[in-house]
Amino acid sequence: MTAHNATLITGNSSSIGRVLKVIMNWLYARPVSITQLVFMSSGAAVNGNKGWSGYEFSKAALNMMARLYAHEFPDTHIAAFAAGMVHTKMLDDVCDSVDSSRYPSTQALKAAIGTERMPESRAAGRMLTDAFERLPAYPSGSFLDIRTR
Repeated sequence: MTAHNATLITGNSSSIGRVLKVIMNWLYARPVSITQLVFMSSGAAVNGNKGWSGYEFSKAALNMMARLYAHEFPDTHIAAFAAGMVHTKMLDDVCDSVDSSRYPSTQALKAAIGTERMPESRAAGRMLTDAFERLPAYPSGSFLDIRTR
């Protein structure tokens, strides 16, 4: 068997659990050893801010999937990882369409644009690559946030 380091990027969907399970079963049926899976989560999974319920719920569910799959796939290190604030089109869409007086959590997002607290996607990609290498130091199934590690 050949050992591989795999990064699995997941998004938001009501059926993501079933899709992810199918993908993982397919991967594990291959003649390779998967040493690491990283689920892209968010700090929103633990924040509970007004107006973010669907996004926060889906990320909290993703965190639980990482914890559960860590037991199902004990030979693979699995982590749910929050990348922190990254300047993306999705974030611009949120900031442009949301009334910050009704949803105060968006004020911090708007204030962080253009600062080191919210890097552009290329800089964030470099930070993530470095961070992924450090994840196996934490227990499999953990939720980790780049801003606190």
